[in-house]
Amino acid sequence: MPKKVTPRWGEPDINNVKVPSFTLNDEQVAQLGRHLGLTARERLAQLKATLERIGARHLLWIQQDERGPRRAEQNAGLKQVSASPDELASTVTKLDCATQARLLDVLWTHPCIKFRGGEQLDKIARDAPDMVVDAARLALGQKRCGPAPRKTLPIIIRWLASIYEETTDLKFTHTPYEKTKYKGTPQSQAGQFVTAFLKIVDPKVHEYG
Repeated sequence: MPKKVTPRWGEPDINNVKVPSFTLNDEQVAQLGRHLGLTARERLAQLKATLERIGARHLLWIQQDERGPRRAEQNAGLKQVSASPDELASTVTKLDCATQARLLDVLWTHPCIKFRGGEQLDKIARDAPDMVVDAARLALGQKRCGPAPRKTLPIIIRWLASIYEETTDLKFTHTPYEKTKYKGTPQSQAGQFVTAFLKIVDPKVHEYG
């Protein structure tokens, strides 16, 4: 018989991860500065400090993702939600963040549910329990192709986009096209800045699209 999988309630392993250290060397700072048009030593020093904070946070989130629940553990939590409508608010508050995110993704995007807003999941469960149960069942039915995307990556990219815009006074854009030719990797100066930084922090990262 297959081994029974139980939900991983809460975040005991994730919350115990220490913020890692991250340091950029002079060559890396100069490379990233060139994407922003920076050459002055003082400006590069400020950029270095800011990017090192972002890099450390990104590494922390990567470690937390790796220690997070397996897909089977998430599914076990979703099954618990769909099977216990009478204790729904209590059940959803015990779910780990990754499983809660899968529920919220369905609530925010599925056309049959038409939920929009920023309420906490337990409040939604109290106000519209049937909606949350349906969302859990829909999430269970979704097939995943390839590795799960890092939900924190867009936050890192937004921070880097703000640095680009504040430093260059240009709007942040990224495109995989060079004029009309498709290259498959970011071709704008902004996109190359983000890609260069992410590859320094995590050499395994794929080009973001």
